[in-house]
Amino acid sequence: YYQTSLLERSKLAQARKAEQIPFFLEVIGVVPKTQPVLGVAREVQLPLTTFSQAQAMVQELVDLGITNLSLRYSGWLQGGIEHSYPNGVRLAPGLGGETGLTALAQFLAEQGVDFYPAVEFLKVQRSGVLQGFTPARQAARAVNGVYATWPNYDPVTYQALSSPTRYILSPQVLPELVERFLQDYRALGIQGLAVPSLGKEVHSDLKRAEEQVVDRVQAAGQIAAQLQKLKEQGLKLQLDGGNALALAYASSVLNVPLTSTRYNLQDEEVPFLQMVLHGCLPYAAGPINRAVDVQEHILRSAQTASGLYVQLIWEEGAVLKETEYAELLSVDRKDWLEEAARIYRRYNAFLGDLAGERIVDFTRINPELTITRFANGDAVVVNFGYSAQDYQGWTIPARDFVRLRGVN
Repeated sequence: YYQTSLLERSKLAQARKAEQIPFFLEVIGVVPKTQPVLGVAREVQLPLTTFSQAQAMVQELVDLGITNLSLRYSGWLQGGIEHSYPNGVRLAPGLGGETGLTALAQFLAEQGVDFYPAVEFLKVQRSGVLQGFTPARQAARAVNGVYATWPNYDPVTYQALSSPTRYILSPQVLPELVERFLQDYRALGIQGLAVPSLGKEVHSDLKRAEEQVVDRVQAAGQIAAQLQKLKEQGLKLQLDGGNALALAYASSVLNVPLTSTRYNLQDEEVPFLQMVLHGCLPYAAGPINRAVDVQEHILRSAQTASGLYVQLIWEEGAVLKETEYAELLSVDRKDWLEEAARIYRRYNAFLGDLAGERIVDFTRINPELTITRFANGDAVVVNFGYSAQDYQGWTIPARDFVRLRGVN
C-alpha cells in the first residue's frame, strides 16, 4: 500500500484510535463589496462573522452535541477573504480587533477546539506598493515571460476575466514572506494556522534570466521547507488538497476530492486519497452546504467514513448579492448550522469509531453499490441508487449507507 510506504518514510503518522468523526467548521470574516459612500462607489470591507459571533457559533455546535470540532477562520486579515499581501498581520476591520481574536482563541482552547486562522501565501490576491508587493520583483513569470496570474472565470463561458488580477508569488520570495508573517503571528499566541494552498499547489517561476528560474521540483522543495519552518514554530497546520510533499506537516486536510476528474479515458473512480489518509490524518471533502447534491456528498463521504465540513457566516447570505462571492449564498448560519449538526449526529452515530481505522479494500459491487472494508473487520455499503438493494442478505436502502460489523 502507498499508505504503508508513506508511514515507513515518516511522511504520515499513524493516528491514535478515534471514536468520533471530525467536524470541520469554517467561518468567513470579511469580504469586499462595492457600495456607495457619499455618492461615490467605493470598495468597503463587509463583516460577515465577527470573532464573538464565531465564538457563539462554536458554542451552539457544542451545545448540539458536536465534540470533535475544529474551526478555520477565513477573511480575518486586511482585505478579507482575499486578503492583502501577508507580509505581517493586519486585522480586517469590524471583527473585534486583536482583543476579540485572542478572546476567541482562548475560548476555543478551553473548549478543546483546534483553531486555524487562514492565510494565503502562494497567490497575491490584493497587491500594491503600499502593501509591500511589486510584481516586477515578487511575481512569478509564465513560460511566455508575462506575469503568472490566477484569474477568475466566467461561470457560463469559462473565459478568464480581466479583473481582479491575482499574481502567483515567486517561490524565491516565499521564505521571506513566511518569516515576516510569523514575526507578527507569534505574538498572538495562536497554536494553529490554515495554509490551504501550500497543500495543493506548486508554482514554478520561469524568468528570462537562467539563474532566476525556479522549476516545479525546486518550488516543491521551497514549500516543504516553509511547512517545516511553520511546524517547528509549534503550529498545527491545516491544509487543502493533500499533496504528498505536505502530508508530513499537516494536522488535518480539507477539500479532499470526492470524485475523479471524470475525463473520458477513466473507467472507474476509486477514493484513493481517502484510503491513503484514513486512520492517519483527519480530513474532509468540500463543505456539505455548498455541494450541488448534498445527499450524494454525504454518501461519498460515508464510503470512507470521512470527516464532515461546513462553511458558515453569521449575517444573512443575501448581503453577498452583487459581490464576487455570490456562490457563497448557501452559507447562512440560520439555514445550515442546526441542519449540519443533525446530519453529523446521525453520520457519527453509525460511523464514529471507524474514523481511526485504516481502509483495507474498496470494491464496486455494481454501478450503484460499493463496499469499503476497514482494518477492524467492519464494512460500509453505500447505495447510490434510487431503489433498495440486497447485499448478501442485508437490505441497503435507496440513497443511504449501512455499516456491517465483523464481515471481513
